[in-house]
Amino acid sequence: MGALHTLAVIDLVNQKALAPIDLGACAARMDWILREGKVWFTAEAAKVFGSVDPASGKVDFILAAGRTART
Repeated sequence: MGALHTLAVIDLVNQKALAPIDLGACAARMDWILREGKVWFTAEAAKVFGSVDPASGKVDFILAAGRTART
């Protein structure tokens, strides 16, 4: 189950997988986008969004997204 809490990193120039980045308590079902040198992600199951600094390989920001709306 560890893979559900990691972000895969791939070196496209050398065509090899690098060490994955551990996202801690952030769970599976993610979306991500690369902006201004950071990887921003959402983690639906954990109801958070955050960013990863690719240079350090660490999560540097997480914010709770709050409760989901009830219908």
